[in-house]
Amino acid sequence: MSRALSVKHSVLISASIAVSLLCILEKIFCLEIASRLWGIYVVIEYLLSGLLILVSVWSLAFFAYNIKKSKLAYYIPVSINLSALLTITLVPFWAIRLNFNFKTNLIERQKVVTMIISGELQNSYSEHDAIFVQLPKEYKHLSRNYGNVMVDCRNGTTRVLFYMADGILDNFEGFMYTTGECPKIGDFDAKFLLIEPKGQHWFYVIGL
Repeated sequence: MSRALSVKHSVLISASIAVSLLCILEKIFCLEIASRLWGIYVVIEYLLSGLLILVSVWSLAFFAYNIKKSKLAYYIPVSINLSALLTITLVPFWAIRLNFNFKTNLIERQKVVTMIISGELQNSYSEHDAIFVQLPKEYKHLSRNYGNVMVDCRNGTTRVLFYMADGILDNFEGFMYTTGECPKIGDFDAKFLLIEPKGQHWFYVIGL
């Protein structure tokens, strides 16, 4: 391998490892990133995906150009990128982290719901016909939106929304508890894009 080719090969391997690791780490910590940087999370995801595709094309071109030399070293960059692509495509990182968050915090969220229904936690403020309750310090980690939960009490049914991401404008996303049936259009004066059952009385929802 010539010196110039060796340098290109080393740079390509370094780039492949760096971009692949960044993409996988972004998927592993997707919940934390989305909850704190929701406004630019999609931009970050597209940027990293674009970089991975770019480096993958580069490694494929490098491999194709040197395929006749039959050296194992030329397979390394394309193998790294292919492994990263398969990992982030096939492993449902978001669902795994979401389920982990739900299960590990279920007891505490249930305590908060009980305190709201019993009146121990009172309304903190109202905004655009929505009622918000400020959680005590020890429970703030259960809901984004500055530790607030949204409460809707109508028609004999109480609904409590624990935010999983700080929404843009009127968008919201999070775990909803309801004393009634499955959430429907009109709850929280919203239209739901996703309603996913998580347990008895619990749902993961995305709404507008």
